[in-house]
Amino acid sequence: VPLKPPSQQLNGNKNDDSLFSMSSPSSTTATTFGTDNSNENDTNLLLQTRKRRNITVAVLSILLALFNYAWQWTHPVTPIQLLATMQQQST
Repeated sequence: VPLKPPSQQLNGNKNDDSLFSMSSPSSTTATTFGTDNSNENDTNLLLQTRKRRNITVAVLSILLALFNYAWQWTHPVTPIQLLATMQQQST
């Protein structure tokens, strides 16, 4: 996924459905007094979305690692099985 500068991420393609797309809420840009506040709100929302996604990925990766460890603990590979597998693959 190409890295875009933050200014392009907020105004990027709204139709991008990629998992790693940087979507932001749709807002109208007006030349009024409240423009800076809405841009700040968009940035804060984008940061919250990224933080939530990063935490979710971290928790899921820890859970998958623990599951993999538990699976290997309950289903060990004996040295004889390992040698038999290596012998089959070498011929």
